[in-house]
Amino acid sequence: MTFHWRITLSLIILVAGVVCAQQPENKPSAAGVARARLTTAQWKEDLNELAQILEREHPNPYSQISKAQFEAQRRALERELPKLSEREIIVRMMKLVSAIRDGHTTLHPIDPNGFNHWFPLSFYKFSDGLYVVAADKRYQDLIGGKVLSLGKATAETAFEQTADLLSSDNDFGREWNTFFLSNGDALTALRVIERAEELPVEVLSKDGKPIKATIAAVNLPYSLEHRFWGEMFPPGTGKMMDGYVAGFESASLGEWRKRDLKTQAHLPLHLRSRRAYWYAWLPEHKAIYLHMTHVTADGRGEFRSFQEFYDHVFKVAEENAAEKFILDIRYNSGGDGSVLIPFIHKFIRSSRFNQPGRLFTVTGRKTYSAGVMLYDLMLKHTNTILVGEPAGAPRSSYGDAGTFYLKHSRLQVEISSVHWQLTNSADKSHYQPVDVPAVFSARDYFSGADPAVDYILSLPGHYKSLPEILLEDGGAAVKREYAERKARYGKYVWWKAFDESSMRFAARDLMKAGKREDGKAGFEILLEQYPQSWRAWRDYGNALLAAGEKAEALRCFRRGLEINPGYDEFRNRIKELDTPK
Repeated sequence: MTFHWRITLSLIILVAGVVCAQQPENKPSAAGVARARLTTAQWKEDLNELAQILEREHPNPYSQISKAQFEAQRRALERELPKLSEREIIVRMMKLVSAIRDGHTTLHPIDPNGFNHWFPLSFYKFSDGLYVVAADKRYQDLIGGKVLSLGKATAETAFEQTADLLSSDNDFGREWNTFFLSNGDALTALRVIERAEELPVEVLSKDGKPIKATIAAVNLPYSLEHRFWGEMFPPGTGKMMDGYVAGFESASLGEWRKRDLKTQAHLPLHLRSRRAYWYAWLPEHKAIYLHMTHVTADGRGEFRSFQEFYDHVFKVAEENAAEKFILDIRYNSGGDGSVLIPFIHKFIRSSRFNQPGRLFTVTGRKTYSAGVMLYDLMLKHTNTILVGEPAGAPRSSYGDAGTFYLKHSRLQVEISSVHWQLTNSADKSHYQPVDVPAVFSARDYFSGADPAVDYILSLPGHYKSLPEILLEDGGAAVKREYAERKARYGKYVWWKAFDESSMRFAARDLMKAGKREDGKAGFEILLEQYPQSWRAWRDYGNALLAAGEKAEALRCFRRGLEINPGYDEFRNRIKELDTPK
């Protein structure tokens, strides 16, 4: 059954966005108040309660892990409870929850569980390793340094140990999970360090010299704020901000956040403010850049509402005859999805931007929740091109989490209550491929380069997809461009060379028009990228048959039948061509 898209989207968005967490009456005790040490029996009760709540509340906790696997991990932890410290029990419970691979379902060691030792360093995983991207002023010389070791572990081992303490939907979202590298209690429980109060660290500085330092912990309550902040912000709470610096500014982050956009014009676009939304008109590139880190209807700065903001942006774009629109949602961790429909309508109605090669959406590992809904709507209803890294969640995922507290430990558990199936029911993919991969290296980041936006702005005209090149410039041109893009991006398994149906239709239409060699070129690269597409084998076979190439057509139909044995057209074509005349 097909529904009108406006109705479908309205139904999807109606209940989308940030849903107020369920807050039971038995909330945890005040921050900083310790609780009595629990007995093994009490921990066992909490562990059983965790499993029960998960099964009761989650739509399908076993979509990525089987129930048997989950139960095996739970029972193993239950057996080991008597010999584990409380910190060790908690981190094992956190890993148990994250094993279901749902970023909205996670366990937090909030007070009174005492995960309050924070090291004032922030880390990020670039393509070339783990680096310190920001720190308290006392440790400023470590910023920009490649991490060699943390405590007794190598940088990679420390990351692998801590990454699954926070839940994630896919491997890209997991790459964002450097948060617990800054928590002394977690690192102690994982035996990366010996004492929660200090972190021995060794980095290779920007000038290639090894630096060893011991970082003193700051005692602050466990905070959930980190989920909405960018890579350069401090762990713990905003109380660290005024003494914190990043690699791109000498001023503290507290001062940086207060500055207006004009005083940040020397910074690369993605580092100018991380407010909910802002824009820049780039006259030298005839481009509009819209940066959006949070989905909200609320006003910011000079604008009374998000709608007033984007109405203004599109007005500026029209008045200046902009030729490119860049929507940057790399750092968008979600928000109120109900505001997205009218925003998307602006793009749909824009004859200036809603055409091939002029509209770009930049995604990344922090694109999440309502941010995923945003790029999903862009893909479905506009001609946008995805640039960057895949988002930190697939288009089919879980959300709208409720909040629960375990009886004895008071650990906070967030559990998804809704399955968001934004694509077809057969889609089991863990990420959305991108058209143009653009990955930050540490050198890019600290030098002020931006592989995604720099690429878009460097295009001399509009970006051409491979099906467009085939139709406009012919088979030889598309083969050359395909070879160049494959050499540049082929190492990324998440690169999408082109849309399967677009290339199939282009190649088929060229064959029908008598441009046999051009059509063949299109089908050749189509079948290299999508060898399991029975539709591609069907259309190529029919086009070859119409052109009189029966032997090659028969080969296509036979291959198609292997992929889709139930498709009668393949069987009929084979019978027709195999029957002696």
